[in-house]
Amino acid sequence: MRLDELLAGESESLEYKVAEPENRDKYLKTVVAFANGRGGKIIFGVANDTREVAGIPQDAVFSTMDAITNTIQDSCEPKIIPRNSMTTIDGKTLIIVEILPGMQPPYYIKRQGPKKGVYIRVGGTTRPAEDYQIQEMILDGSNRSFDQQPTTKPIKPKEADAFCSRLYKYAKKLRETDDTLQAVPLMKLTRNQLLSWKLLYERDGELFPANGYLLLDGKHSDAFDDAYIQCAVFKGTTRSIFLTHREFHGPLYEQIEGAYTFVLQYIQIVPKIRGLVRQDFYEMPTKSIRESIVNAVCHRSYLQPGQIQVALYDDRLEITSPGALTSDMTIEKMKRGVSIPRNKAISEAFKYMGIIDKWGSGIPRMYEAAKEYGLRPPKLEDLGGIFRIEMYRPAEATDNKTIQKTDQTIKTDQWTNQKTDNKTNQSIKTDQATNQKTNIKTDINVETNNKPAPQTDIKTDIKIKADTKADIISAREAALLRLIGENPNMTQRECAEKLGWKLPQTRYYFSCLQQRGFLRHTGAKKTGAWKIIIPEGGDSDE
Repeated sequence: MRLDELLAGESESLEYKVAEPENRDKYLKTVVAFANGRGGKIIFGVANDTREVAGIPQDAVFSTMDAITNTIQDSCEPKIIPRNSMTTIDGKTLIIVEILPGMQPPYYIKRQGPKKGVYIRVGGTTRPAEDYQIQEMILDGSNRSFDQQPTTKPIKPKEADAFCSRLYKYAKKLRETDDTLQAVPLMKLTRNQLLSWKLLYERDGELFPANGYLLLDGKHSDAFDDAYIQCAVFKGTTRSIFLTHREFHGPLYEQIEGAYTFVLQYIQIVPKIRGLVRQDFYEMPTKSIRESIVNAVCHRSYLQPGQIQVALYDDRLEITSPGALTSDMTIEKMKRGVSIPRNKAISEAFKYMGIIDKWGSGIPRMYEAAKEYGLRPPKLEDLGGIFRIEMYRPAEATDNKTIQKTDQTIKTDQWTNQKTDNKTNQSIKTDQATNQKTNIKTDINVETNNKPAPQTDIKTDIKIKADTKADIISAREAALLRLIGENPNMTQRECAEKLGWKLPQTRYYFSCLQQRGFLRHTGAKKTGAWKIIIPEGGDSDE
């Protein structure tokens, strides 16, 4: 260990003691914490506050080492065997006691017992472990995960079969929209597969779901109060000014889709010229956005209180999930593509469905995508109990004058803790100024300034002038308009089915387009038709 590392200051893996204290629990707590975590070293002979090298008296070095070794071996359970060594700085001898990561957590101080005697390391401090942390250590020590633990209430075989059918249909739907998955064979999911993943257990002729089954099923939210995603948009770069908010409950894979769609609604679409063709791209790599949300859902601690939070600021997207990294995982390993799932059964289900791959390549791909987009690399943080991924937006996104005016009035009833199960009750008025183009191909009767246009095959680029009150058309709104252009007589329910959206989500986009003057319904409610309207001040180019 180099001198600069030795005296760098206390950290997650380093602690100082000026001498062996009379109350040996003072260093035994740290010994136990290191064994319960990633290991560490205690340096005897250095003051912890000033980092001054005091040294151990030369005639007491070996007796002190023996006393420390005996105390650790006699006082900890399971047994901890330290590695002791010495080093000399400016003629002063230091004792280095190294504790390796334990293979049988939780480790505890015998006389304090297995509940009160368990400690963990958080930064440069040692703290008593919470009950949920002890439970996670017990599972980790036996190579089990929380999502594989069986519950006590049996389910009927037809319920398990229906569960398999839902996961299969979702996996099939993903393959229809993701070209990379279409080459992967998809077999129908069976109860036997659930049993092998330990999502299901069979005892005395009855079927018992595991915790992961209930989380994926999404019908037992009372059993997992915190297993949902909170999404919010904030003005500026802090949480001081709140703009809008939504919560997503239900099956885990639907929560992912909901949170992902929420983020896409509030980031910019940027036009780029590729050769002779203009294409629209989101300002951030969408696959990375999805990957970061999937990572949070798949690897969070479902024992630890707290929800996943997805927060969008002017300069970044921040995804925070409960649960620090496991003791055998580090941020450097994640960057290299190493994947050690915390929730093994949920990970297997996600692999089957095509939500994650089998190689742990998601995090490295996020760094590659940020480089391709010209963005700052993502930031991964283990914050002692929570894990956070920050993805950065383009620099110009922080300039409200060039990207978006934030003169917004938002009414929402979601300040309460009431669970809305993917339902939102909010109205948003936006005053945005831009000259960005949005491409819409139509083959319908287009109205301009309330004057009917002839029915022709029109390729329009709608230019929204800077002094209009209309918003930029999002990618989903454009998709909806294209569909209406193909069949103006479609109902909202038919559009939802065609696009693969939920009906409330489809109704939301219809409402937005109508309120902003892009869409109007004519005729009777059930037999009428939709008309796309180019707002006053817009013009079209062929």
